[in-house]
Amino acid sequence: MNRAPGHGEVWSVSRLVLEVKSLLASGLSPLWIEGEVSNYTRSAAGHRYFSLKDETNQIRCALFKGRARELRFEPADGQKVVALGRVDMFGPRSEFQLLVDQLLPAGLGELERAFRELYEKLKREGLFEPGRKKPLPVFPRRVGVVTSARGAALRDILQVLARRAPHVEVVVADTLVQGSGAAAGIVRSIELFNRAAQVDLIIVARGGGSLEDLWAFNEEPVVRAVAASTLPPISGVGHEIDTTLTDLAADLRAPTPSAAAELAVRSREEWHKRIDPAFARMRLSVRKAFDLGTTRLANCTARYGFRRPEEALRTFAQIVDALAERLARIVPSRWKQAALAFSTLGGRPVFKAPLQPLEPRRARVDQASQRLLTAWQPFLASGRERLAHNSGSLDALSPRAVLDRGYAVLLSPAGGVVSSLDQVEVGAPLNAVIKGGQLSTRVISKESKAWWP
Repeated sequence: MNRAPGHGEVWSVSRLVLEVKSLLASGLSPLWIEGEVSNYTRSAAGHRYFSLKDETNQIRCALFKGRARELRFEPADGQKVVALGRVDMFGPRSEFQLLVDQLLPAGLGELERAFRELYEKLKREGLFEPGRKKPLPVFPRRVGVVTSARGAALRDILQVLARRAPHVEVVVADTLVQGSGAAAGIVRSIELFNRAAQVDLIIVARGGGSLEDLWAFNEEPVVRAVAASTLPPISGVGHEIDTTLTDLAADLRAPTPSAAAELAVRSREEWHKRIDPAFARMRLSVRKAFDLGTTRLANCTARYGFRRPEEALRTFAQIVDALAERLARIVPSRWKQAALAFSTLGGRPVFKAPLQPLEPRRARVDQASQRLLTAWQPFLASGRERLAHNSGSLDALSPRAVLDRGYAVLLSPAGGVVSSLDQVEVGAPLNAVIKGGQLSTRVISKESKAWWP
């Protein structure tokens, strides 16, 4: 960090420019600026650069290619415009500039500006996204129309529907479409259709006019009501050159009210084009099925059994009689054979006393068991003596027996048995294991002579 004597920290030019740029970005929200265009240029990449000036000051402006595509006019030097943009600092020249997002001729007034602001707001919320739009029903039976009952738009819609689909019923919600209270009435009519759910789709329409005449269809409550409708809405507002926010929010936009009616239903000619081939295919399928059934029926009727059914029944009756007679002969014979075999078995001794042949075998098994126990007694006694002798020898050799005689076992801190003087040093700790526990000791001295006399 550089410091000037007595003046604190010293900033670089770049740091100052970045700091000012950050303050401008965070301290000022997007602004609408009105001024006169001067020094207007267009770069090879498609960006626009110009200045906005008034009687005393001017500011450099940049309109980049992505935003310039949305221009509805080409500005010129000396033209009065209104620009929406963000104040920024252009580092290389250390001068602040306006990054323009929207550019409008100054004469369009507040309505055009409000239209642009609401468009950007609703666009950010996703109300105009194609992915949220619903498909129209294929076979609408009732169509709801939100418009003025006294306007030309309704007459055009009714004429088109009567010509294309006279079977479709039309329900009209008479609504103001211009002036004070028009927006609230349009919203009520859309919500009423959705609550009643008695129509298959909704047409929101009115004839052409100026931006002020169509403004009810640019108001936020109307646009949100159209976007939130569970019934698919078609927007047919104004003429083909007119575009309202309701057009963008609707599931389908029609250039005129008549076109909205055209898109809402299919004409009888269109249905004939789709139905006639299907009907021809169905008729062909039925004919094939009928011919196949006729062939199968003819084959069945040509068989002998079908022509003389009584003879076939008599043949089957004779077969049944023969089987019944054979069964009547076999069953008594088999029954007698089974009874004779049972009586023969019943006369045998083993059948009368089935356990009697087992008695001699049981006595032989008892005698063999007794002899086996008698023969094993000496082996068991000898084994017990050897077990007692070996147990005594193990007890005599056990370290516990040594401890019981008053001796001790020395263990190093690691747990090893100390068996010679070379394994310890003077001052080393030891553990002495004695009968009943162990003692912690330390080597005071080492002597090589035995301690006993």
